[in-house]
Amino acid sequence: MFNKKVLKHNLAEMNPKELIKFIKHEFPINGQDYHTHARKVQIIKSLSPSELSSAIARMEGIKSQYDPSKTWGIGSLILGTSFIGFQVLFGVNISKITEGNRLNALIYVLITIIICLWTLRNIIKDKENATTADYLKELLIQIKSEKN
Repeated sequence: MFNKKVLKHNLAEMNPKELIKFIKHEFPINGQDYHTHARKVQIIKSLSPSELSSAIARMEGIKSQYDPSKTWGIGSLILGTSFIGFQVLFGVNISKITEGNRLNALIYVLITIIICLWTLRNIIKDKENATTADYLKELLIQIKSEKN
């Protein structure tokens, strides 16, 4: 149920993960019925300027938290270091694969691919979450500017 009380509570108290889920549910990326959307915007418009400011700041913080560009630099460093560690662990020199280390090289490559795919999936998910937070932030900013 989307009403002013629920909205105020969720914007102030929900943890970021649950708040993103709430926003995605209430404002689906594929759109929704015009009247439903207009009713939800009216409910947001009923918030006070200080509540809007607080929500805007919270959305900016959540957007920043999920922004993959802020963590990808250190993440790539950790990934690269772990891949070198796996090479040592499995005794693999990718440039010199022999009959003796072929199985280890295969295991290394499979683990590396799995880790890269998992990382890519998480980056895409974080980007979607940052975009969701940014969407609501921009809507809140627009509503606040209309009030002034």
